[in-house]
Amino acid sequence: MKSIIMALPCLLITGIALAQNYHDSWVDPILICDQRPFEWKAFEKVEPFPVEEFDACLKPFESIAQVWIKVKVSNRAELGFEISPKNTQDDIDFIVFRSTNGVPSEAIRCMATGLQMDKTRMTQINCAGVTGLMQGEVDLMEDPGCSSQKSNFLKPISTGPGDEYLILITNYESIDGFILTWNGNAEFDPTYCISQADSGTQLFLSPNPASQWLNWKITTTHPIKSVLRLFSHAGVVLETIPVNLQPGANEERLSLGAVPSGKYYLLLHQGDQLLGYSSFEIVK
Repeated sequence: MKSIIMALPCLLITGIALAQNYHDSWVDPILICDQRPFEWKAFEKVEPFPVEEFDACLKPFESIAQVWIKVKVSNRAELGFEISPKNTQDDIDFIVFRSTNGVPSEAIRCMATGLQMDKTRMTQINCAGVTGLMQGEVDLMEDPGCSSQKSNFLKPISTGPGDEYLILITNYESIDGFILTWNGNAEFDPTYCISQADSGTQLFLSPNPASQWLNWKITTTHPIKSVLRLFSHAGVVLETIPVNLQPGANEERLSLGAVPSGKYYLLLHQGDQLLGYSSFEIVK
């Protein structure tokens, strides 16, 4: 966040309660279901989210652009990420909220560090550009302004199975987008995005458990140019298979010779939309 002073007072953001007059219509998140880098090409100017209802460091909230991202973690781990703005010196800020029933319930990380108008950009290179949650950091927040003590990064989040988080990302400089990459050992549940599924398309797998080969069958009511992706239980993409589906039943087999024993997911995508998924195990 831009500031004309060194810093503004900001309350500790651990255990902040949700204000009663909060409205969930402010939040329309993008669901992230795997650990592939996520690219947001450009922001749209929107009415700002009322963070004054939280004692968070981004206050007053005056960004020109913002986007929400939602993740669900499936293991006890450390969740971290890096946000790299397309315009490398843009002032990107963010708040990480715990999510309760799909809406923000508690602000647990808050990044507001940014360029000060009364200083040159060259003396503030640590306060803009790449930001996020990084191993080795200890701060839960950085308030507005810039100083030599700031790094533009915060402490990763210790997660538990089933934990959900909403990440509000803002750009104070432009509407240019960013690339978000994940670090730490948090695993995402790919099935989290099944709410986007096309009910006219179904995916079947056999045998389950499998060993050397997996037979897949996809039934659909209309032609679809799609992609099958094989995910590990940790949410890592192991194989990508272009598939041109025709109405009716489409069948093929997938070689598992080089894939070790464990739990896996096969997801069917059309662009960014999840059409179907199925989980299976490999036993060798």
